[in-house]
Order: sequence, then structure tokens, then C-alpha cells
Amino acid sequence: MTEQVSPAQVLALADQPLPKLEVVYLAAPLSHPNPDILSLRQEAVKAYACRLITEGQIVFCPVAYSWELQERGAYGLKYADPESWYAFDLHFLRRSDAMVVLTLPGWEESVGGQLELKCAEQWGIPVRYTGHWREELRGWFGLGKWEMEQLSQSGAKLPAAV
Repeated sequence: MTEQVSPAQVLALADQPLPKLEVVYLAAPLSHPNPDILSLRQEAVKAYACRLITEGQIVFCPVAYSWELQERGAYGLKYADPESWYAFDLHFLRRSDAMVVLTLPGWEESVGGQLELKCAEQWGIPVRYTGHWREELRGWFGLGKWEMEQLSQSGAKLPAAV
């Protein structure tokens, strides 16, 4: 049986100071002409966002958040119209304490990713890169050999993980 929380308990919690937690904007490439690769990228980014959240970080992940809302027709976001995405997501980037780039293959060519990097630099937001995805993807959601090869096919250079 689930414990009920009274309105008074909720109000008491609202009066408590919140701990200062880092707000992280998680960037990664998404678009790809192959729908299988696009799907794999989505799953990899969402899995990494879950990892960061589990580690106690507050994460805004455009792939998990904006994409899902777009699929449901929210905010007039259209996948074919990147400007609507950028205008929406960059509001969150500007309010973030840091940006983490998940360096999946194709991250260096990602138009949206490069825009996010330029904005982070202009706004003085520190950027961290992580290339740990190769070792961790299998454990995150059981990718097989074919999927790993598909994600690795671009041969993009990965920076050292920070």
C-alpha cells in the first residue's frame, strides 16, 4: 500500500531549502538518414541521461524531452524544422550550469550540436565530453554486435572522457 501524503506535508516540504545541484544540459547527435541509427542514438542518449540522474544530477536532455514532446505534437515542434527545436532547447542550455556532450559517432558533424557548443562557449557554460558510451551501451540496454557496429560506423574521433 502506498503511503498517502497530506497537503500539509507537501506545503512543509515546499518550505524546505533545496540543495544546490548542478543542472546539466546533455547534448548528443540525433538526426540520421537510417531510422535504425536514429533509434539507437535516442536509446543511447536516454540511457546516459538516466545514468546522470541516478548519480544525482539534474539533467535536461533534448533527445529525451523535446523529441518525446514533439512526437505528441507539443509546442508546435516539428522534426523537419530545426529552428523550432533550437529556440526551445537553447532556453534550457542558457540556464544550465554545464553541458555534457555524449560523443556518439557523428557528434562532430551535428549541426545542432555545433550550435549548442557555440552557445555554451558564448554564454560561459563549461563543456565536458564523455566517450564512455562504447563500453557502457551493452550494459545499458543489451546492444548486440550489429548495433554496436552501426553506431561505430562513422569512425568519428572521440575525445578523452572527462
